[in-house]
Amino acid sequence: MPTETNIVTPLHQKPQQQQQQQQMENTDLMCNPVVTFEKLLHHHGLQMQHLFEKYYDSQLHRGQLRQSLTLLLQTLKSGNKLVILGCGKSHLIASKSVATLRSVGIPSAILHPTEAMHGDMGLIQLGDALLVCSSGGETDEIIQFLKYASSPLAPLPLQKSVKIGVCAKPESTISLMCDSLVLLPQRYPESEVQDGLKAPTLSTTSMLVILDCLTISLSEMYYNGDLSLRSQIFNASHPSGGIGRSQASTAPISPELTKTDHIGKLPKPLNELNLLQTIVLYDWIQWGSHIVPSKLIQKLYAEWKNGGNLLETFPLEEFLERHVKEHT
Repeated sequence: MPTETNIVTPLHQKPQQQQQQQQMENTDLMCNPVVTFEKLLHHHGLQMQHLFEKYYDSQLHRGQLRQSLTLLLQTLKSGNKLVILGCGKSHLIASKSVATLRSVGIPSAILHPTEAMHGDMGLIQLGDALLVCSSGGETDEIIQFLKYASSPLAPLPLQKSVKIGVCAKPESTISLMCDSLVLLPQRYPESEVQDGLKAPTLSTTSMLVILDCLTISLSEMYYNGDLSLRSQIFNASHPSGGIGRSQASTAPISPELTKTDHIGKLPKPLNELNLLQTIVLYDWIQWGSHIVPSKLIQKLYAEWKNGGNLLETFPLEEFLERHVKEHT
């Protein structure tokens, strides 16, 4: 009597199939985050470009910046200090800016609005300036502090202090409560590029970059353009760490690149071909005594080219001569 043969599927095949499926799923899980990472990095780059263009094209942004720098310099030259106020992530970024200012010998302090309302506002002395940091410009704790600062109950040094807002929108509540502004124009809200997540990323990056640019620019003014003195003070403040080791090193140092290594010069007499070649090759353009972004020259060239009678009224060279000065 023939025996019945049972065909059994090898047990090792099922785990192998599961392993292959798991590997595919893991690959998918890794691909999506990498794509997200690259997308966010791209949007951070676009946001930086947006800041750059606004500060070159907008009279509002440039005008408010000049006014704010002037007020801050007057404060420091009078022997007073800069107090940076922030809440949440802005407070953390403000702390970094205070550290940078102190490292170049500029008197500064950090203040949290909640702690200020519990006695810490006493660090503000007569003649000090307040740099009020709030990307959205609607931070409740800061608004309450500024309301108190404008009341007759507030200490006189706080009432009299110059208040400069660092905000995205000039029409925000905090912006309207300040004497001057340093603006943080945002191209789009985080939720649009983070699948609905409102976690501050683009706004905090913008805050950090703008405050870095502000502090370094202010330090240049503070030392009357003596960059060597500024560097000496900075180096003396960093005896440890990588910076300290680099100061102590006696190894030969490579010569610094000069500005001319990165800047294209427009020849005179100027023709369109020379201009187009130069603005494609270089990010910065020297026109006479002025050094401007290549994008500005591109913009002016487009205005001249599309201006109809401008082609006949003003030669290209004369047109640039007239308009570059307006942006510098």
